[in-house]
Amino acid sequence: MRRCLFLLLAVLAAQSAFGQKPEFVYDTGFEFYFDNREMDAGKEAFTRSMTINTAFLTPSVGLRIKQNARNVHQLMAGLDIIKNMGEYPVRTPAAAGSDDADRGLENTRLLREITLWYRFDLAFSKAKLTGVFGAYPRSLSQGNYSQAFWSDSLRHLDRNFDGALLQLQTSKAFFEVGCDWKGHQSEFRREEFVIFTYGEWTPKEWLTLGWAGTFHHFAGSYKYPGVVDDNLVEPFAQLNAGKMAGIQLLTLRLGWLQAMQRDRVQQSGTLTPGGAEVYAEARHWNISLVNRFYAGKNLMPLYTNPSVAGTSYGSDLYMGSPFYRIGREAGKSGVYDRVEAWWQPRIASFLDLKLGTVFHFEDGFQGHQEVVSLIFSLDRILNKKPAKKVTTYRFKAAI
Repeated sequence: MRRCLFLLLAVLAAQSAFGQKPEFVYDTGFEFYFDNREMDAGKEAFTRSMTINTAFLTPSVGLRIKQNARNVHQLMAGLDIIKNMGEYPVRTPAAAGSDDADRGLENTRLLREITLWYRFDLAFSKAKLTGVFGAYPRSLSQGNYSQAFWSDSLRHLDRNFDGALLQLQTSKAFFEVGCDWKGHQSEFRREEFVIFTYGEWTPKEWLTLGWAGTFHHFAGSYKYPGVVDDNLVEPFAQLNAGKMAGIQLLTLRLGWLQAMQRDRVQQSGTLTPGGAEVYAEARHWNISLVNRFYAGKNLMPLYTNPSVAGTSYGSDLYMGSPFYRIGREAGKSGVYDRVEAWWQPRIASFLDLKLGTVFHFEDGFQGHQEVVSLIFSLDRILNKKPAKKVTTYRFKAAI
């Protein structure tokens, strides 16, 4: 830590000596998230009923250095402060020693994670290259990944990546590749990392072609060794017809989800489930109707398989929505349909409010959700940025 501090001071001194004075920057984000899940209709076959009611505050401070007109450097440090509403330590004799009695639930101990990252932005004549290194907010990743890769609840609760991110932006294309180092191996902690990539090219205003992919290395701990390969890719084509239809958004996205999984220790063999996914969204007057339809095989065939430690892999291995576990058995085929309705009133450029309901169908009606999301962004005020457009896979729904 001392060496890093001395190096940072040396860099800042050198920059100042050449007339490039650091600029102090800061930001604060706030999010309130309420999600009531009622899954009794499907007997909680894929996920249980619950209510998520959480507030997040993410302040950050740092230094920005403009090396020249094209190259900007930034060093940032931030905090994740998370309050789960109604969560507090229970001080009854019967709760002693349980998770409910954990004093970490007290209001004085809400700090969840510290973020530290370096970022550079390099502008070319027709492109922009961005790099991020360290522990950085997940929101810096701009790829529109299907929920088969990351469930919305995981994106909501696991708010940061540990690793690196590279992005290239042009007038008609966007590409990114990143790494999230999820586990540093120890006696009981698994070695685990995810390499993720996304790209899209828009040759015509009405057509977008692209891909998404995650390459998940899920290894073992010193005490319980083992390696599982968990890879998923999706090539897709998207039709953008909102302008032609005279409404805010009209999108049809056709993709193929292809998985490749292998448990090297348990000798599962190479499993290659796949299926087609169709995403359709219509939005006007800030009201959206969305339908996600998946037809194919169970994308999580190792979900119930036991690891060397004797526990099933479950959500520790699979990061996507559990509804892509078609039929809940390896090799099963079927369909999953998700219907969503959202209202996103325009309040201010720095404030996003979303109210919605979600219905799940897989071998019959499985359940529904009611969701409220309120996001405040100080950065949009400081830098006068317009509110982000609601893109294909960026709803703050759950599961």
